[in-house]
Amino acid sequence: MQTRASLPPDDLGTRRHNGKWVIRDHDHSARWQPFALRDDRRAKAPTRHSAMTAAAAEPSESDPAPGRKQQSGGGAPAQTSLRNPEDIMPPPLTLVNGRLSDAQKTSYWDDGYLFPIPVLPATEARTLRAELEDIESTWRDAGLPLPLNTYKRVNAHCVMPLAYRIGSDPRILDVVEGILGPDIMIYAVEFFIKEPQTRHRVSMHQDLTYWGLGAIDGLVTAWLSLSPATPASGCMDFVKGSHKNPILPHRDTFAEDNLLSRGQEVRVDVTDDQKTPIEIHPGQISLHHGLTIHGSGPNTTDDRRIAAVIRYCTPAVTQNVGDTDYALLARGTDRHGHFRQFDPPSALFAPEALAIYDEIRQAQAKVMMAGTDSARGLYG
Repeated sequence: MQTRASLPPDDLGTRRHNGKWVIRDHDHSARWQPFALRDDRRAKAPTRHSAMTAAAAEPSESDPAPGRKQQSGGGAPAQTSLRNPEDIMPPPLTLVNGRLSDAQKTSYWDDGYLFPIPVLPATEARTLRAELEDIESTWRDAGLPLPLNTYKRVNAHCVMPLAYRIGSDPRILDVVEGILGPDIMIYAVEFFIKEPQTRHRVSMHQDLTYWGLGAIDGLVTAWLSLSPATPASGCMDFVKGSHKNPILPHRDTFAEDNLLSRGQEVRVDVTDDQKTPIEIHPGQISLHHGLTIHGSGPNTTDDRRIAAVIRYCTPAVTQNVGDTDYALLARGTDRHGHFRQFDPPSALFAPEALAIYDEIRQAQAKVMMAGTDSARGLYG
């Protein structure tokens, strides 16, 4: 699969990369700049998708928060830091027999994200939340080898049937197929939770920075809301078009209030008016590209902000840093064998599942924590 080069973090001085951003200082601060599509990215989604497939074959119930401007074209709201009471959120996208339309696929490739996409009834999403919270109450003090939060936050699909069931749900896969094509692997499933009235945040970053997969197009994140994700509860903010950059320099903060593994943040100045708040409600998903710059603020509400976050990739994706990587085939065929597959969990925290979980966690920690001397480890 064709990838875009990442820029080395020690590349100092002033530098442009295809007119997208410029290193301004020796502390590596940079400014992301909007820009026109390059010629090699002008193809519509079907053409782009066909090229990717050919390469692979070859070797609410809550009231929406006020103040969201409605915008045509993909359902994305206007980027603004002002929220007026008369403004409204965009309506959920209309799928075609449960699948993305060509216009919606094009919107994803143009913007680097797509939302709000209805995939489950809100009542079903609430049932999934209740199942997760029952697991939390039952297993929090059950003597697991690692803290329960670690299992929820990293590769939950290895040890929790609930996580695997969500990741392999055909309704979500039908939507993802419009982006990745018919061969889809589950790279990771995690439960991303912000407790009420807490200051935890996620700094602005690109997902693919430390994953060892390169600057690829063959990975997409589906973010399923199990409770309302609003600006007040700390919903994600995306920077439109930022996925057209390479992997940009990041810095590690290891800040206590940062929910990321290294507290990493992109060395790019992102202003409030460049952020699109991704407000979604139970049963809805958003999709985003692995290079889209995004982050989120604290949860200032009295309810938990709960999401099931699924990372999907094509079988053509390759681990470039570690010796081994792991994924589960969710749909289609794996003609490449780049990932080691394993059996999905048959019961909560079964011994054999815990063993493979630990194996995967250690392998991925070597990749994701490479270059840092921090003893913090991979989420605990």
